[in-house]
Amino acid sequence: MKKLIKTIGKSSLTHNVLCVLIRGYMRLVYYTSKKVHIRHDIPQAYWRENKPFILSFWHGELLMMPFCWQRKVPISMLISKHKDGQIIAKTVKPFGIDAIQGSAAKNGKDKGGSAALRQMVKSLKKGVSIGITPDGPRGPRKHVQEGVVVLSQLAKTDIIPVSVCSTRSRFLSTWDRFLIAKPFGKIVFVWGQPLSGKHFDNRSDFSKKLEMNLLELSRESAHLCEQSPIEAE
Repeated sequence: MKKLIKTIGKSSLTHNVLCVLIRGYMRLVYYTSKKVHIRHDIPQAYWRENKPFILSFWHGELLMMPFCWQRKVPISMLISKHKDGQIIAKTVKPFGIDAIQGSAAKNGKDKGGSAALRQMVKSLKKGVSIGITPDGPRGPRKHVQEGVVVLSQLAKTDIIPVSVCSTRSRFLSTWDRFLIAKPFGKIVFVWGQPLSGKHFDNRSDFSKKLEMNLLELSRESAHLCEQSPIEAE
């Protein structure tokens, strides 16, 4: 029986059905909720000028993040090659979000991170924005890893952080405290100021500044949604 369940869990049909259900739920939540965008003029200025940027947000806020993006503006998302990543890639594809698959090296083993980095640099230089969860895919939670700032420096592209919350939500007991928004609430997207690598002497300072900004945006969005600041931090 365990072998059968494991086989079913790996099947393409099961994954496809799961992706359809997740997308359906995302749309239900979005279209039954009031939407608020704070400092929306920041990304809009880049979109008007067809200027790509690196969209950066915490892994736990992934579920509703596709709705922060302006449709028809090209964007690719860095997604893990793990089976969870495959499900995410299939789920967001109909929202106009392409996947670049790869993970950071672990225990000296490159999991496609180098190739993904090269592909992202090429995409940015061609005018395609890139979405990255700097604490993903496995944490530590709300800690910026340097990959995102390396990408910014190599591609000479700004990073724009964003946070999302909902007045009706719950947090899963996962490493990232994954946010599940519920229908009939208020969804708030809070945008931060752009960050450029040219303003920092080293990558460590750049990473710390991005982390500080993302944490501040999480606190701001939590306050606007009257969520617990503990969950936000």
